[in-house]
Amino acid sequence: MHNQRNSQVKMRQLFFYSSLVDYARENSTTGKFTTIGGVSAKGKEPFYEKIGFEVISNGIRKMIEIK
Repeated sequence: MHNQRNSQVKMRQLFFYSSLVDYARENSTTGKFTTIGGVSAKGKEPFYEKIGFEVISNGIRKMIEIK
C-alpha cells in the first residue's frame, strides 16, 4: 500500500511539473528562454534534480527553452 501511495504522489508531481512547463512555454513573453523557480521542502531536492531543476542557495530553478 505504501509503495502504491508513493507512486501515485510521484505521478501527480510529475503531471504538475509537466503542466507547469507547458504553461511556461505557451505563455512566456521573455524571448527564447524563461525560468521556473521555487522552494523545495528540505530533503526533497533530489526529486527536483531528477526532473531537471538546479538546486540554488534559496530554492530551485529550471531554464526552459521556448519553442
